[in-house]
Amino acid sequence: LLREEAAPFSTAGHPKAKGLEATVSFPKSWRRKEAARPNVVQTFHAPSRNDLIIAGMILVYAAPGLTRELVEMLDPDDFLHENELREFLPKGATLQRGGTTSIDGTTAIWAEYSAKMERVGLELYVRSLTFCIFCDEKVLALTFSAGAPAKSQEDADAAFEVGLPLFRRIAASTVLVSKWKR
Repeated sequence: LLREEAAPFSTAGHPKAKGLEATVSFPKSWRRKEAARPNVVQTFHAPSRNDLIIAGMILVYAAPGLTRELVEMLDPDDFLHENELREFLPKGATLQRGGTTSIDGTTAIWAEYSAKMERVGLELYVRSLTFCIFCDEKVLALTFSAGAPAKSQEDADAAFEVGLPLFRRIAASTVLVSKWKR
C-alpha cells in the first residue's frame, strides 16, 4: 500500500467542512463513502481482509477562538498532558501515546489509542491514530484505524502496526488550502 498511487480528496465546498478547504491523498484502492455523522466529512475503507477493517476518516470541528496564531503561541507540552489529549479521544479509549508534529507547516497534535466498543451486538477492538490540525478556528482531524472482532485483538494490533507508515504518509499529504489562500 505504501507504493500504491494516491488520489487526493478535497473538502472544498463540502458542507460538513465548515468552510475549511484542505486536500488529503488516500490510496486509490480505498473506497470512499459519505458519512452520516455531522462532523465526518468523508470515510475511506481499505479493501477487506478477513475480519479486519482498516479505515480513515476526515472530520472537521468548529473551534471558535482557536486560531492558528493562538495555537502556535501555546507551549506544545500543554497539549501533551494526558487530560488534554483525552478530550480528543472517543469515550472509554485508552491512550497509548501522543505528541505534537507539524502538518503543512501548521502545528498538530497526535494521539494513538485503543478502544473496545459494541455495535449491534458485536464487540469490536479498534486501534487508532488521530492527527488534529488547527486552522482558521477549526480542527481538521484525520483518524486512521484498524479494527477486528474483540477476540482478534492481536490481528487488529498487527494490522495497525503494518499500516502506521501509510497512515503517517496520508497525514503528511495534507494541504491546508485555506491557509495558503490568506
